[in-house]
Amino acid sequence: MMLTHLDIAVRLKLFSKLTCWIAIFTGVLVLLGWILGDTARTIMVPFLVSMKPNAALALILSGTALRVLQDDVRWPRARLIAWACAAATATIGLLTSVEYVIDWNGGLDEWLFEDSPGDVGMPMPGRMGLNTALCFLSIGLALLVLDNHFLGPYVSQTLTIVAMGNACAAPLGHAYQIESLYGTPPSTPMALHSSIALIAMGAGIFCARPKQGWMALLISDRIGSQVARRLLPAAILVPFVNGLLEVQGKRLGFYDEALGAALITTSGIMVFGVLIWWTATSLNRVDQQRRFAEHKRDLYQNMFVHSKDGIVVMDTSGYYLEQNPQHEQLLGYGSGELIGQTPALILGESDFARIADDLSRTGMSRGEALCRTKSGKHIPFDLSSFSVKDEHGQVVCHVCIKRDMTDRKRSEQILREAHDELEQRVLERTSALMKTNEALKTEVAERKRAEQALQDSWMFTQAILDSLTAHIAVIDRDGAIVAVNEAWTKSSHTGGARAEETGVGMNYLDICRRVSRRDARLATSMADTIRAILDGTPISGSAEYEYACELDSDVRWFLITIVPYRGRHAGAVISHFDITERKRAEEALRESEGRFRAIFNQASIGIAEVRPDGRFLRVNAKLCDIMGRQEDVLLKMTFQELTHPDDLPQNLACLQQTLDGQRDSCSIEKRYLRADGMDVWCRLSVSLVRTSAGSPKHFISVVEDISERKRTSDALQTIAAATASVTEEDFFRSLVSHLATTWPVRYAFVGELMDGRPQRVRMLAMWAGSDYDDNIIYGLEGTPCEQVIQQRVTCFYPHGVQRRFPTDTFLADRCVESYYGVPLLDRGGHILGLLAVMHDQPLSLLPGMEQMLLIFGARAGMELERKRTLEALRFSDQALRQLIDEREQLAQDLHDGIIQSIYAAGLGLEEGRRLVQEGSPAAVGQIQTVVDDLNSLIDDVRNHIVRKPREIKNGQQLKLALERLARVLRTCPTIEIVAAIERGAADRLRSGEATHIYYIAAEALSNAVRHSQARQCSLALRMLRGAVRLEVSDNGGGFDPSVAHQGHGLRNLSGRAEKLGTRLQIVSFPGEGTRIMVDLPKEPGDDETER
Repeated sequence: MMLTHLDIAVRLKLFSKLTCWIAIFTGVLVLLGWILGDTARTIMVPFLVSMKPNAALALILSGTALRVLQDDVRWPRARLIAWACAAATATIGLLTSVEYVIDWNGGLDEWLFEDSPGDVGMPMPGRMGLNTALCFLSIGLALLVLDNHFLGPYVSQTLTIVAMGNACAAPLGHAYQIESLYGTPPSTPMALHSSIALIAMGAGIFCARPKQGWMALLISDRIGSQVARRLLPAAILVPFVNGLLEVQGKRLGFYDEALGAALITTSGIMVFGVLIWWTATSLNRVDQQRRFAEHKRDLYQNMFVHSKDGIVVMDTSGYYLEQNPQHEQLLGYGSGELIGQTPALILGESDFARIADDLSRTGMSRGEALCRTKSGKHIPFDLSSFSVKDEHGQVVCHVCIKRDMTDRKRSEQILREAHDELEQRVLERTSALMKTNEALKTEVAERKRAEQALQDSWMFTQAILDSLTAHIAVIDRDGAIVAVNEAWTKSSHTGGARAEETGVGMNYLDICRRVSRRDARLATSMADTIRAILDGTPISGSAEYEYACELDSDVRWFLITIVPYRGRHAGAVISHFDITERKRAEEALRESEGRFRAIFNQASIGIAEVRPDGRFLRVNAKLCDIMGRQEDVLLKMTFQELTHPDDLPQNLACLQQTLDGQRDSCSIEKRYLRADGMDVWCRLSVSLVRTSAGSPKHFISVVEDISERKRTSDALQTIAAATASVTEEDFFRSLVSHLATTWPVRYAFVGELMDGRPQRVRMLAMWAGSDYDDNIIYGLEGTPCEQVIQQRVTCFYPHGVQRRFPTDTFLADRCVESYYGVPLLDRGGHILGLLAVMHDQPLSLLPGMEQMLLIFGARAGMELERKRTLEALRFSDQALRQLIDEREQLAQDLHDGIIQSIYAAGLGLEEGRRLVQEGSPAAVGQIQTVVDDLNSLIDDVRNHIVRKPREIKNGQQLKLALERLARVLRTCPTIEIVAAIERGAADRLRSGEATHIYYIAAEALSNAVRHSQARQCSLALRMLRGAVRLEVSDNGGGFDPSVAHQGHGLRNLSGRAEKLGTRLQIVSFPGEGTRIMVDLPKEPGDDETER
């Protein structure tokens, strides 16, 4: 993972703080050496030239100044303290340089300590070298102008470069063994540790302000800075290493000067060539990533600006950051008015809280809400919100997409109103029919009662006849009119005759026969009927006639009834009833029934009239088609017999609520049982028709076949459920198998482009008939897949695909007849592969199947992109883990080996100083022992430089190393070290085990000497109950292991024990000493021969 310039800056500042403490620690350690005496002056490193007291003081002052100038220091007057220390450092360097230039001794050299004149490498007692003084002068000035706004950071860093360049000469001189590089008489030579400390101080000053001056150029994210960071270390280290190899090779006689120059030149060319090639490759990759990022940025910007939906961007706290033009047009808020506001301004607090809760829990939210515009109008919107995360998984912003639903809501409202209106009309028509029927029944009943009354009593009074609205005439046996009522008299259009021609005494039969208009045939038939009735002849049918009469351009209908009466004066009563209104009602009823019948019979959905007990009264053709039964069969059945048993309780409950008046209608989705045994999914809408008395009459049931929609929905749910919990290869295998079985088709496969070029695809999963087929590599040329990949569109060949692509052997081998392919794209629109289904028969697209393929094609593209991203992440994670393991191993080896050896050497030097002061002859031997240990330490350091730490190969070496460690630590006058090392136990250890045991012992003994305040410490290595035990114990102050802070030392001890396959045992109590034990079990025969 590439670090940003901010990450580099933070790490450089941490490094700057570390260099401060290195300089201060070095100076303090050197001053302690001068305080302790001549023998301890070389405590830092064993070279002849030692650091002078004034040089150590200048290091302390410069390190203090740099530490105080760090950004995290907020002391009062901190700057004054830093400038004072920097000025003192520069003054020491300046005065020392003046002493060299004018050959003057101002007493500064031995101001702190007196030095012995005439020592080797020390021509001027107590005076640091001229090059050292110039370095301190440059460093002091650089610290003084570090934050100067006028001189700028460039002057400070330039002075630092001068100091570092001067200091670098000493390490080169020591490495190349050229004395003139680190000191020329009469100047005092620069000590090696002085030069290293000065170089560290210079690097610390550079890193203190990494965003300014030359360092800003070095750490930026620009390509030039990346080149500099890669080439600059090589430009410094490669010549140094090559020069060192050349000098050492010549001195050792490996090659002459010409061959050495050729080898060094060749190695330099190869190293820099490889480095330049690597840098160019990395820069090309960075440039490609930049172009891709710019393309994505432009694409998202165009989508944001030109989207037909309103889009807003919010920060992580929910405040608006930006809106697109469509959002501004929809809601009326300008960018200045909306920025800084929360969605509560538009949505309200409740909807805003709901969306915020969804985003915090799942990272996305979807729903409908009413949004308030600037004018106060509320508009329905479909809201889609999601969180945008960076590459670290942190939420950087939220995006909300708003789609205006006004038109859709209006259409839904219109449909609901139309449906309600249709239901209302049906109810009204039904009610009208019921009222007409009741009226007819009432009228017939009244007429029958009147006829019965006339038959029972011929002697109705004229008043009663006149009270009737019907036109009534009573005729005798001969047909003569014997009585009429007032309505008859006033009527002038009965039978088409004039009023004076239809009065009492006129023969009604003759009147009928004289009618010569279009009603003549009706009148003749009526006269014949009357004659037969008067004669007592039985007649077939009823003695009722209807006729129309025009009156003042208005057509009116009349009903004539002929009722005979028996007795002494037999005859008949002829009544004319005005039935115009009834005729008009019947005509309207017939028209309404005609329209309802047309809708009922020709509807594209099933309609039925159902009795409350469930039996069908009437069904249309579409319902018969849905049920798979004939009309006469359905009319003999009930809906309970056709309903799936699992859906019947819900259906009955719904109808019962309608019968109880809890609802006017109900709608459910249910399954019907067809005659062929298949289930058919339908949407049932039921309305109850009641009588005028309010009792249930029958149901109007509307049945819509939703089988295909249900089948598509079930297929989507099945595939989504099957692929929801799987990823990568399992996802692709599950997808193709379920697609093939759901369509159904014979073949389905997912292919991934190879090498990112549209030439070949590699099958990730393929379903063939009833099982998975082998994944193959498929050439795209001359295949339908080539069109899908190159054109990035779906391709559908319902039949004859082999004839269109005759060279495709893949299709021919599998007898493929039809093909459907969908391209798989990533989020940037780049082609990744394809999803295809094939069949050995012609293929037709069922409703919703094409949309399903597109949906799962998009899902497969996302999974393929995720697969590639995971592969890249796994590779990066593996490389990072390897680097971390190497770092941890290096830190552990340095802490357990080199640092402990340095501490032991220090103790040996203290003992040597004591023996020298006492004049003991053993002083030479003690110093020689320390020198040997330091030489061994130098070898360890070199091995660590080339990643080859010290290795103890056998038990003899382990025994000698532990005894020497105990012997060195015995030089500490405050503690007695007792060692008991069994050779047999040491021989049972392998090489790697012996190395870990040594480092554990060294760390434990060092901790006991430094921290335990013990008077006695023991080291033991022995066999105990079939295991090799290492035990280090002391009688010091002890500690509580359960609450002790786990420092670096204890972590290293535990880590090495774990590498041995065992654990570290610590037995300690405050005031009772400490025991540290490691038991390494050994089986019989597990010795060196096995190793």
